[in-house]
Amino acid sequence: MSDSPPHDASPKTDRRALLGLLARGGVLVAAGSVIGLSGCGSSRRARAAGSTIGQPIPADPSLQQAGPVRLPPRSTPAPLPRVAPTPSLAGAPRIVARSSWTRSGPVLSRANAMGGIDRITIHHDALPQPAGGGWADVVRRLESIRRGHVNNQKWADIGYHYAVDPAGRVWSCRPLELQGAHVRNRNEHNLGILVVGNFSSQMPTPQALDSLERLVGYEMRRFAVPVHRVRTHRELAQTACPGRHLQPRIERMRTASATIAASNAEAVRRS
Repeated sequence: MSDSPPHDASPKTDRRALLGLLARGGVLVAAGSVIGLSGCGSSRRARAAGSTIGQPIPADPSLQQAGPVRLPPRSTPAPLPRVAPTPSLAGAPRIVARSSWTRSGPVLSRANAMGGIDRITIHHDALPQPAGGGWADVVRRLESIRRGHVNNQKWADIGYHYAVDPAGRVWSCRPLELQGAHVRNRNEHNLGILVVGNFSSQMPTPQALDSLERLVGYEMRRFAVPVHRVRTHRELAQTACPGRHLQPRIERMRTASATIAASNAEAVRRS
């Protein structure tokens, strides 16, 4: 199957089926985001044609200032920050629930169904690591990126499926049922992982690298993705992403990590 088009909308997507799939998976979709599920035609395609998937996207500057995190109001109380394990396989990394950092769901009228996963791509956001590195700093960063992608790029959601922060926390981002928007023309079946920071000028933390290795190994086993299909953004497109300080660590991880080697053996056996 060919790669998805270089945008985040497709008139071929069955919106009713997709909405039902997400509802069964426990994904909360904001009421406003499902308006026009049947009307995702050429106007969105034309607007998306000039998008810059594959390039670092500026975050929403309104969220960059320091201060308390204020999520938009809703009718029910906000959940407390929580970390929940992914239960599919033994050894699952602990995942911070999406509801811990945003109350907005994906805009399904702009989305493509993933239709299975057979590759993984690793990125950085090309922004300085959050100064404090605390929970609120990362919440602010992820919501800023999400707003930039949805409001400025007109994508369905934040472009990545997971994010790994400098403290080693793994955050749930775009639902795995939906294609991401992170590699131009190669989003189909492609799980996107963001490592928070600018690794052209900064070094990734040991905690982030440890969590990235565990997450990649787990997803390799979960979806039978062999290691040769674990790539970085620059290996698929003309870009510096994920930065000169992270790229060699990912190369080393693919060749020297016992976790990745074991996951590769299982993925190859199952493929």
